[in-house]
Amino acid sequence: MGIGYEETECKNDFPLIRENILKNSSSNDYEKARTEWDFEDIIDEKDTDFVEQCELCNQVGLKSNYIISNSLTSKKLKVGSSCIRRFILLRGTTSQEESNALFDYKKKQLLNAKKIQAVLHEVLSDLPSTSAVVKFKSASKDILGTLDNKQIEPSKWKQYINLLFGKYNPKKEVLDRVRMVLFGKVKTRKQKFDTGEEAGRWANTMKVKKRVTTTLSDSEAYHSKIG
Repeated sequence: MGIGYEETECKNDFPLIRENILKNSSSNDYEKARTEWDFEDIIDEKDTDFVEQCELCNQVGLKSNYIISNSLTSKKLKVGSSCIRRFILLRGTTSQEESNALFDYKKKQLLNAKKIQAVLHEVLSDLPSTSAVVKFKSASKDILGTLDNKQIEPSKWKQYINLLFGKYNPKKEVLDRVRMVLFGKVKTRKQKFDTGEEAGRWANTMKVKKRVTTTLSDSEAYHSKIG
């Protein structure tokens, strides 16, 4: 189970969820309070800030934290996806259906951004692997909708850069490199093995074969058969 895992629907009582929303919101009215929140990020159980318990319904056993934030109170909560779908009306939406659609869209964007961030360091190097470039371009296309730079709106490009670098302001040469990988051609190195484990297994297999061959070729029985 990786990041973005959907947990089972929460079973806790609504009064507890209502209380947690109200005490972390600016409005004292529940219907207004639940519209104050934005969906900000996703973290999984490998992250040091991960918590197993939903901070709205207290359900345990979460595999991913969906972070919602309230700009009016500066509060952030780590919750399960089912609580967002049932009890939070994301800011700017007018119905639960519209809010859930926005949640799904932002979730997809964030997951693609994490795929990009996983290979970003290598892609920015002088000779990235072919697989890293392919992953980078594929996830970028899912965010941008196209890899034709003439069709990408400035606002969408800005959003893409924000997803990649967050609060950090990348240097011009870094942005130029990103553009080159996306829209131009870069030299890459081919990978013979997906993991070091595979490479080690192959190397060990070759050593065994070589050892067996050497043993046979040195034996008198072997020479008598081919003599």
